[in-house]
Amino acid sequence: MSKTTTRKQARRRARIDKRTDPDLQRVIARVLAEAIPLLPRLALTTPPHDVADALLDGRTHDAVPSTQPAHAQPTLAEFERLDHTLTTRGWQFCGRCSGPDALTWHYLPSRHETTSDLSHATTTITVINHTAATVSGSDVELIPAGCAWIDGYWSTSVATLLTNLDQVEQHRAGDDPNTLPFYACRPHAHA
Repeated sequence: MSKTTTRKQARRRARIDKRTDPDLQRVIARVLAEAIPLLPRLALTTPPHDVADALLDGRTHDAVPSTQPAHAQPTLAEFERLDHTLTTRGWQFCGRCSGPDALTWHYLPSRHETTSDLSHATTTITVINHTAATVSGSDVELIPAGCAWIDGYWSTSVATLLTNLDQVEQHRAGDDPNTLPFYACRPHAHA
């Protein structure tokens, strides 16, 4: 190794000074100061607290785009009836897992201690919005208690779910989910 000479130290200091040139720092600061106000503001979002809040995505009914209000109110009313039916039977709406395109409920009486981080502690249903002309025809993804999302899910419609809700609610961890009258689906590609 060569010795650090005064000349080498001077060249190194010059390179460092060039990188930290005060004029350059001022230019960068000015550019950032001009650009930051132009960036879109990301509002801190809280999860929706109910079905209407999730479907409207934080908007009021009056703020729904002008082509949709006539369709939005009946759809909203149908989903609120579904929510009322489920919550009176012990299901809990999950705002954290819901949004304008999907609504999720957990069946709390099916709760059990899980042995894996992947398996669901409760039976979970997710109603996929906008998959049918009516809410009763919308797709439902069901993950029974004790099953993992990576194992797949069971699919049906809202109408079939409501018809077989007693059977779904009786299902517990360890029961064979293939006995449920739904179509078993493969895991999602990203799971």
